[in-house]
Amino acid sequence: MFWVLLPLLGSAASCFLIFAGWRTDGPGSRWFSVLGWALAVVSGYLWSIAFGWEYGSVYAFGIASITAWLLALTNVRVRTTGHKDQARTAPTIPAISVVTQHVLLFVLVFLLSGASSIVLSLSVSRWTVVGDVNRLALVFLLFPAVWGVLAYWATVETRLIRAVVGITALGVTGFGLLVV
Repeated sequence: MFWVLLPLLGSAASCFLIFAGWRTDGPGSRWFSVLGWALAVVSGYLWSIAFGWEYGSVYAFGIASITAWLLALTNVRVRTTGHKDQARTAPTIPAISVVTQHVLLFVLVFLLSGASSIVLSLSVSRWTVVGDVNRLALVFLLFPAVWGVLAYWATVETRLIRAVVGITALGVTGFGLLVV
């Protein structure tokens, strides 16, 4: 019971700390977020101790996702029915530079990040886990997480060239580890 309750509380507390870091302003908000991510890693390890790495990683990602959805539901704003009528404006065509930037961001987030994350996930599973079923399970668990991290990096980076170079380098490194 202790080995189930401890990682469960750790996963929930990590989501609350990350949420608190996101909601608060100031110098302390960064430490909430860092502590929350560290606690998420520790609770993932505790889940794997309690149930083995296959089930433990599923529980770690699942409990964190459910807690994050519950926290997001507490932050929902409901629209009121008494909204004011707004004057209609004609649609405007965005500048070509804005369209180009969004298309490049789409290619970076979906295509390049997706390809790099699958290559990295395959190379990590090739070098760490023994057994075909375990390799497949690790790829299915690792791929979306790596893709999410790379997509997040691509969207928050102020200069897209750094994200392109970094994600491409990670993809080439993963491909090199996969081929060797």
